[in-house]
Amino acid sequence: MYYTKQSALDRIWVHGGTRYLKRFFVGTAEKNLREAVLLINDKKLSFPVLFILSDDIYALDLFREMCPRNETAMRLCAYMTIPPGLPDTTRTPADAGLILMTLRWMLTTGKDWDGPYRGHDAYDAVMDYVSALLTGTYEDKTVLPDIADLIFRRNRKGLYIHDLVWSFFQTIDADALAEVAGRLKSSDRRDVELAGRLLRLDIPARPDRNNLAPLYERYNRWLDENRPYLYLTGEHFQMTNKPNHLDIDREAKYLNKSISPRFRTPDVPLTVHETACLNQYRLASEDEREILASYSQKLRTRDIRLWDDWMHRQVAEQVIAARKDMKPSDDYY
Repeated sequence: MYYTKQSALDRIWVHGGTRYLKRFFVGTAEKNLREAVLLINDKKLSFPVLFILSDDIYALDLFREMCPRNETAMRLCAYMTIPPGLPDTTRTPADAGLILMTLRWMLTTGKDWDGPYRGHDAYDAVMDYVSALLTGTYEDKTVLPDIADLIFRRNRKGLYIHDLVWSFFQTIDADALAEVAGRLKSSDRRDVELAGRLLRLDIPARPDRNNLAPLYERYNRWLDENRPYLYLTGEHFQMTNKPNHLDIDREAKYLNKSISPRFRTPDVPLTVHETACLNQYRLASEDEREILASYSQKLRTRDIRLWDDWMHRQVAEQVIAARKDMKPSDDYY
């Protein structure tokens, strides 16, 4: 962060630390209350500084003097960290725009700080809550890179990430997978290993650019091919050590029908012919269904008329044609 983009209180915090920041703010308020209010309401202020000074703001009875952004942020913190004392305005429809702006500010300016204590402290809990609101309540996909930064930075320090990972994938967006896949190019082995866990990839015992670059390219090709057919599984770290957050609906891929990733339902209702095809498809073995789904998508991309003719055949004939036409290097998964 450049000093020209920092508030005066942020510069004091960076140079003097948390204790000096608190002493300076309280001392300023005792001498000139209006000056203290102007300092804390600076639009360039970062969320960590507001968090650090929140107890002093309450003690000095300055809460009512806070700008709308700071007031909203402090209410969110109060909702998470202290017994109910302030009214919860986080779900007030009239304030939705202000709340969304505040949440983004809290995340983007607060993601690079671990909080005042080690482990899963109150600050971490607030950041987890902020991320969950952004992705779950407001379905904001623009914050995916910021949440990914927070997840991987915490992981490098051995801190708690399970709730953040859950929020990250609640966007139900293939870009979440792409964001994680980009970490395969990291020079930090811990980033690469976590990316492998989140994407369910087998990471080489000795990961380096020579073996990770092909893995990254192959995964991105797979992701581009399967974007329309991904759905939220509901799996998370509390269930398994290697959850599959987003998976492919192979029936949708076989029919080449995009689906709602949240409800796993077709965007457009199935026709009579498509329903009949699906009933046949379900009679095939699991291995055959994987082959049929992969081949169907590839054939339709190559020649839609050939694909339409293939889809009007019996499943046994489809399997034979697929096995004959597909290359050994083609992905079935």
